[in-house]
Amino acid sequence: MIIESGFISVTALIRHLGLPAAGLDLAAIEEESRRKAAQISIPVLIIHGQADSLVPYSQAEELDRSLGSESKQLVPIPGADHNDVIFYDRERYFTAIEQFVKAPGRA
Repeated sequence: MIIESGFISVTALIRHLGLPAAGLDLAAIEEESRRKAAQISIPVLIIHGQADSLVPYSQAEELDRSLGSESKQLVPIPGADHNDVIFYDRERYFTAIEQFVKAPGRA
């Protein structure tokens, strides 16, 4: 599984974006999201811009910690925002994907 610019916490994302959340009970969604992430056991590659203004890089770190997979990698793209990750550092981006795909057992 390859995840680009993903997040684990809808509550944190709503707060970060300053969206109205008064009266919303998102606890069940949070719990379900974390439960599902913990059940993921396949190899995972997360690629995320460290300057992401829409989904903060801390969400990628939290997602990485939440995954149940023993084979996971978080690749930061320094300076990249949310929509330019692939363009900001093409070499780093595609090298990470190539290494992930060609890893023993996946090639």
